[in-house]
Amino acid sequence: MRLADKECGKNVWRAFLGAGARQLKPKGAHGTPSLRRPIHPGVPPYDDYNDPRALGTTKPFNQEQARSRVEFTNIKCTSWDPEFAHVEHCYLKSVNRTYKYMSIRVNLLQKPVSRIKVNIATFKRYNGYKPSLYNFTVDGCKFLKNPKSNPVAHYVYRLFKDFSNLNYTCPIMDDPIVEKLPISHINKQVTSVLPVPCGDYLFSSHWYFYDIKRITINVYLTIF
Repeated sequence: MRLADKECGKNVWRAFLGAGARQLKPKGAHGTPSLRRPIHPGVPPYDDYNDPRALGTTKPFNQEQARSRVEFTNIKCTSWDPEFAHVEHCYLKSVNRTYKYMSIRVNLLQKPVSRIKVNIATFKRYNGYKPSLYNFTVDGCKFLKNPKSNPVAHYVYRLFKDFSNLNYTCPIMDDPIVEKLPISHINKQVTSVLPVPCGDYLFSSHWYFYDIKRITINVYLTIF
């Protein structure tokens, strides 16, 4: 079991314990169960499941406590055709313990661009990275005209659109930018909007301009 999986399990177990779960112990010759003292202080123990005093003494399971969180671990951007596009910058920056962000800028040298396709694939790390969750290709220009036409692509687009200038239809006249995309935003989308299982992931995107692959962006992250 990987460290991320262990930590994820610990998060759920801590939330369960914090919910005031009460343990059982045998009582008498026939092993009739009775309740031990609840974890929460100030709540008296009761020996009978039917005792009305026992009702409402435990707290409900807290989903907020069990929720996983996301951390960026690495990012790699590759230009396959420097005469068409090159990566000006591509990095992660940690400002403090709670504020970490990603920034990317790709300079397009032959603007405007009116034909774009993007392949999105996700991988999960087992013994190496194996395909997981999604692998799809979308026509970028058609998608930008109607983002809700493809629910999966729209979910991915929402991961970065509020921090990017890719918010208008083709032709693309500007250099694509993702500026200071914080991990807190990714965390909300990945653990609240559409929860993803714990583990180490690779989010890979290949950008085709005029049917030729020009840029690859690989984002590595851990959910725990």
